[in-house]
Amino acid sequence: MKQYIAASIEFNRIEKPVCAPLFKKTFDYNGKDARLEISVVGLYRLWVNGKEITKGWLAPYFSNPNQVVYYDEYDLSGLLKDEGNSIVVLLGNGFINSI
Repeated sequence: MKQYIAASIEFNRIEKPVCAPLFKKTFDYNGKDARLEISVVGLYRLWVNGKEITKGWLAPYFSNPNQVVYYDEYDLSGLLKDEGNSIVVLLGNGFINSI
């Protein structure tokens, strides 16, 4: 089952922008396979348990979001412990919303 982490409607307005939103999710791991898929309109940096695992400085690839939005996939199985895991995502605009 996919779970989405998103900002509330309070932060999705021009009147109250967040220049580089930071999302954090803590969770426990039951020992099964763990995979993370991430798709953003802009750029991101990704940390799992304090270790940055972003595939590149400009992740994901640039695209025209009116036509296609790319995603990256990560295998997290070897990075997780039984309890107290955290995933942190820092978002950036890239060429999107460049005001």
